[in-house]
Amino acid sequence: MFVERSAGRIRRARAIFLLLGALPFVGLVAWAVQRGSAAHRAEIRDRWQRAVGLGLAIEGVEHPRPGVTRARRVTVVSPTGTRLITFPVVEVEAAAGEDRLRFEAVHLDGPAAAVLGDLGREWLRRDARHPRSCVIDIASVAWSGVDAGAAPRGLRIECVARGMARAVRVTRPGADEDLLRVVRSVVAGDDGADRERCEVEVALDEAVPLGVVAGLAGVGGDMTAIAGDLASVVGRCSATSDERGWHGESSGRLLGIDLARCVAPLGARGGGEAVAEVDRLAWQDGRLVDARGRFRAGAGWIDAAFADRLSLALGCRPTLASPQSAERRFDSAGFDARIDGARLVVAAPVGAPPALAIADGAVVINEPAAAVPFERLAWVLSPPSAEFVPAGGAGAWLMTIQPRQAGREAARPSGNATGGDRRGF
Repeated sequence: MFVERSAGRIRRARAIFLLLGALPFVGLVAWAVQRGSAAHRAEIRDRWQRAVGLGLAIEGVEHPRPGVTRARRVTVVSPTGTRLITFPVVEVEAAAGEDRLRFEAVHLDGPAAAVLGDLGREWLRRDARHPRSCVIDIASVAWSGVDAGAAPRGLRIECVARGMARAVRVTRPGADEDLLRVVRSVVAGDDGADRERCEVEVALDEAVPLGVVAGLAGVGGDMTAIAGDLASVVGRCSATSDERGWHGESSGRLLGIDLARCVAPLGARGGGEAVAEVDRLAWQDGRLVDARGRFRAGAGWIDAAFADRLSLALGCRPTLASPQSAERRFDSAGFDARIDGARLVVAAPVGAPPALAIADGAVVINEPAAAVPFERLAWVLSPPSAEFVPAGGAGAWLMTIQPRQAGREAARPSGNATGGDRRGF
């Protein structure tokens, strides 16, 4: 009996031992299955959707190490179901006080940049919804349509919250200067009430597609509709928004302007490619205070009606022999321009014949005889159907930012426009 009882106890002990040893293995297998299941992927998708405020589609989820989630083929979807941007691989790591995101490669075009711009503004403005700092590392960023042969480079985006201030900083690895820095803070106004202050610094020393820049700024469709899909930007900007409005200044170049797209919103037709250079563009309290730059175009054409409209608005001297065709073709075109208080000064390029457009050595459009009231530019940029005042298009917008002297000047009859030295560029 003693031997039989001992054998029974041994068998029970072995069974318990095997059962206890198998339980962790079974639990581990069940946990692994759950981690790879569609339900787990949906749980992560829902959590990330709540964080970004947009729909997401995720093809696969992995956990390469503790605290790190790696998702494959993450697509951002608009409320209408449109696919906005797809990331091949995204890694998310929750660290102490901040979230860290890593992307292997990102292809940025206008719509994708608009998504990132909206997310950045959301993070800056919604303190309660996004209380944690965030660091985003992108191993490879490729711009759409600009310098396609260049090797893609990385970007680092830092979203940092400190007390009543929040900042977004975009840098290139190893670069000495930020590409973009936006700081939003809450400060006490003159009356003691809290005021929002926003500071923006931009330094683009390499060409970036206009669609990307406009998308980040939240005006993507308007800018690309005017300049074309292949236009790019190089330049710098420093601006501040406070209780008085926006003030700051910028300079730079707009390359690859499509003339056909540029004049289409004005009810005109044309063709060719152009470059706009801005030496200085300054504004205060939301109004222009200084602007000077130049516009250059190679061979191209504009329709005769727009050429006449441009000549009339800018006060150009009539040409000796105007062609009777419906088009005004030119071998080269360009002008230098600046604002002088309430007036717009437009002149032929320095060192060139006194003409805004030339074809076969003959003048197509003469340079203006003198400076003209600034409001004339608003008329040029308004649709032909506008009556009495520019009521639509770029002209209506320009009237809202025109120099204050121009607004006062426009309120009284201008007569024949006269100006000072037109060559004072």
